[in-house]
Amino acid sequence: MTQHEPGSDSTRIGTPDASSSSVSVSSEQPHVIAEALNDADLNALRLTLLQLTGDPELRDMPLESVSIRNGRLWQTVVHHDHQDRLKEIATAYLSRAGRDVPPPPARATIVDLLNNFSGHELPGLEIEMAIEDLGFGDFPRDLKVGLDPGTFIPDDFHVTIIGGGNSGIAVAIYLQRLGINFTIVDRQPRFGGTWVANHYPGLRVDVSSFIYQYKFAPYKWRSYYATRGEVLQYVDYIVDRYGLRPAARLGTCVEEADWDQERCRWTVRLDDGTSLSSNVVISASGLFNMPHTPDIPGLALFGGAMFHTASWNDDYDVSGKVVALIGNGSSGTQVMPWLASNAVKVYAFQRTPNWIVPVALYHEKVPEGVHWLFEHLPYYQNWHNYGAHETNSKGQIGHELDPGWYAEHHTLSAANDSLRKNLEEYIASKLDGRPDLIEKSIPKQAPLSRRLIVDNGWYDSLMRPNVELVTKQISMVCESGIVTADGQRYEVDTVVLGSGFEVSRYFWPVTYKGVSGRSLEDAWRLDGARAYLGMSYPEFPNFFSCYGPNSQPRSGGHHLWAESWARYVTSLIVAMLNRGAQAVEVRREAFAEFNEALDERFKTTVWGVVPSGGYYINSHGRPGVHMPYWSHEYYDMLANPALSDYDFR
Repeated sequence: MTQHEPGSDSTRIGTPDASSSSVSVSSEQPHVIAEALNDADLNALRLTLLQLTGDPELRDMPLESVSIRNGRLWQTVVHHDHQDRLKEIATAYLSRAGRDVPPPPARATIVDLLNNFSGHELPGLEIEMAIEDLGFGDFPRDLKVGLDPGTFIPDDFHVTIIGGGNSGIAVAIYLQRLGINFTIVDRQPRFGGTWVANHYPGLRVDVSSFIYQYKFAPYKWRSYYATRGEVLQYVDYIVDRYGLRPAARLGTCVEEADWDQERCRWTVRLDDGTSLSSNVVISASGLFNMPHTPDIPGLALFGGAMFHTASWNDDYDVSGKVVALIGNGSSGTQVMPWLASNAVKVYAFQRTPNWIVPVALYHEKVPEGVHWLFEHLPYYQNWHNYGAHETNSKGQIGHELDPGWYAEHHTLSAANDSLRKNLEEYIASKLDGRPDLIEKSIPKQAPLSRRLIVDNGWYDSLMRPNVELVTKQISMVCESGIVTADGQRYEVDTVVLGSGFEVSRYFWPVTYKGVSGRSLEDAWRLDGARAYLGMSYPEFPNFFSCYGPNSQPRSGGHHLWAESWARYVTSLIVAMLNRGAQAVEVRREAFAEFNEALDERFKTTVWGVVPSGGYYINSHGRPGVHMPYWSHEYYDMLANPALSDYDFR
């Protein structure tokens, strides 16, 4: 099989998407161009034209920063006084027939352009992440290493990938590019991971569609924030484009995986009675795979219809029904408007209020003008999508402790307090005239200490006459309803559990047994699940995880990290093959040092300073989900594996 060779560090990065050296312009352009420019991201437009023309006026055009998501994020935009002039320049360029399309510039020029986009010089570690996210070339996050001359992949070398969601698909594509045999196993009947299990009304992504995609496969999204249906269409597009179906065993559950120290292979046992013998096992089962059922006395005694948002009953009609919604996290808030519009009565049981933020364009379709610019202005799509990433990354400042501020105010920082104030004002504006609801809806915990939730119409639903917010503790569930701690009884026909997932149950339902026959659960009894970079474990050779313990990054779309995890583990497999090794295992010393430093870093973030429960904090009181380092720091760790932290044998 032909070996894939990663791209060399040449002076130019990537090639244009189109092979032609010029772009033709049709006669319909004037009004088409005007409409497209009205929909454009003007800073992305400015950088695209600067890259294409080198016009110094574009380089020096003033910028300003605008607050979005109620102060959660800041977006760099072209100063309003110069926007019309930018559109004039763009119109003139787009109106020229037969425009030449230069190749992407040299690396140094790209760095200058990135600095110009942001209005400041990027720190060193951010540059590589930014260049790869800009996405010039066919496979921007390619491997930095390849198989050495004379190194061949053994015929029986095999990798089992457990999980067919975003991460599992990414790993498969990276392995495929090297010619490594693999099998994808997933208990769901189709690819898509959590998007298959979850199919309740109102479900959609809560980050921009333009960063919820693989960098090597941009997509023509219909919605600014993709619905579940669109996400699954994208999944199918990727799976079929890369021909992954023949390598998949769907509707099959992995029960156990055991390491054979003598053979240096894993035996992966499946629920259909068969097994796989693999050199490497990669868990890509993700965080959101095991639904959480709340521990409420009598829950099993309820006599009406009851289902979790992760196992929605599509055939059940709530019309004319009285519904109890338990949980107001992401799932509960998303499904609430549908329930409120269709049920005769909804009791929303809220234990802890969450910070809920408005997002512009959340339900809007992507205008044709945006797609037109993607198709007719070379590199605009790169800059447009990079802009979504760059804006998203700025929200990390709200996670950081300001020691001086904390000493004086006993809150995290001025930025975090400002976000709190803005969100409180938003709640007051949405619930105007209902001081009772306002009081019940303002959280006590610091913003960002729990997941910040996008408003899908939660507050509007609370204002409906058929919705009642119940904040009294549930004491029990009986056959016909719910009883609260004060003895009040709520008669309901239906219970919807919007209670999230057992996030700390990593790799459920699989049991992994390593070198000594000890399971991961046994290794984690002290203070919960731990990993090295969220990916590797002492005494578990040739086993890696994607989206493992403490690996939820502080910013960025999931696909960015799915690619980063896939590149990391594939790089280790290449290193193993190049060394003629049969096994690779993280050194216990490196594992311990990494986790000690991780705990220290948490002391400077919101999750370590003002923890407030929720799934971000495990049952031992330790932050078990997040990666506390800045995203570009974590990205660098993954892009450049420290091979000295591993034993090869």
